[in-house]
Amino acid sequence: MTVLFQSENVVARAVPCEDQSRWVITFDNYSIGHGFDREGFSEAYLKAQGLSAVHVMGKREDWYQYPEMPAVLAAVRDAIKDAEHSITYGSSMGGYAALRCADPLGVKAALALSPQYSINPRLAPFEKRWLQDAERLSWSPEGELPLPRKTRAVVVFDPASQDRLHIDLIAAESEIVRIPVRYSGHPSASMLAELHILSPLLHDVLSSRDDLSSYSRLARSGRAKSVTYLVTLAAAAAARRPHWALSLSQRAVDVHPTHIGALQSLASNLHAAGRHDEAVAAYQQAVELSDRNIVVVMPYASMLSEIGRHEEALILAREVSARPDASLMATVQAWRGFLAHEAGFIDEAIEAVAQAAALHPTQPMYQKLLQSYRSQRSFTGKALIALRRMRAKMLRSLSPDAT
Repeated sequence: MTVLFQSENVVARAVPCEDQSRWVITFDNYSIGHGFDREGFSEAYLKAQGLSAVHVMGKREDWYQYPEMPAVLAAVRDAIKDAEHSITYGSSMGGYAALRCADPLGVKAALALSPQYSINPRLAPFEKRWLQDAERLSWSPEGELPLPRKTRAVVVFDPASQDRLHIDLIAAESEIVRIPVRYSGHPSASMLAELHILSPLLHDVLSSRDDLSSYSRLARSGRAKSVTYLVTLAAAAAARRPHWALSLSQRAVDVHPTHIGALQSLASNLHAAGRHDEAVAAYQQAVELSDRNIVVVMPYASMLSEIGRHEEALILAREVSARPDASLMATVQAWRGFLAHEAGFIDEAIEAVAQAAALHPTQPMYQKLLQSYRSQRSFTGKALIALRRMRAKMLRSLSPDAT
């Protein structure tokens, strides 16, 4: 391994293999981890495939808005200048960077999985999933790096998801090869990997294969075996066809009994059907299998609160909100405030929501909630229903990349 560039904010590491005629330049996805004491995106896989790689890693979820980026890209470009084939590669936040860094790197192609056009509120006001980060970042007045004009851009996405809006914006500025994979969710990589077509796609893009249209057909023909597809479809069907959604979730667990997302989906739909004991059992299994990942623990605790097990829910909320990776997330602190309030711990609820408001001061929802808690220390009827709807909205805003 060779360090091509390193600063306080970003590092670029070259991991060459025997074949140095082909290079893959990767960019981190959201929540891959903070700091640099870790592997880069797909590092182990690329090494096992004998593919030389450069891994560009940010210190946290800053969407590569670092002043050093021109120097980083210059160092990487110099390192791969003799490559016969080279591509950028990333998922979600990494897909965003794979597209925007492609031309400056001089690569042959970019493979972007569920990429975002931008999370800058001025450019993508519909995007709320990473809002705290978007409003925290200092966006350059000169704008973000341009989308590819010279580089072939291959984009995989779920057209049934919000990602479609990003793809339309990308396509308005750059000619792209679209690979739509319906109900693959965010990110789409999981479904492709399940169906064993992500690796062939990467190799085909790297070798400049012209026709990639077969990948959408392969995903469609194999989707009944994909847990990701079944879970994503179940989520889409839950509101209008709850019995079918439950059936889809059960089928997903049958396909893969220890799949965390399948167990979560089953638990959610069992809860909606009033089968609370079964839902709790499924969620408990998912929590343990996920090593208590916050994206699993948070909806589990919320469900416990909804069925009246308030103190158990609050214990979990306290555990999650104290973790270093979650303590600075306004959504998490506000959620703890909800559960504390429902458990009767009013002062803790006020403290938690005040912390959320301090972490994300431009979000009026937190200020409104804080004022409500301070002025009306208990809620009943319509006010309580409205607050629970707000909690559900906050949970949905938790980044989909956090697992």
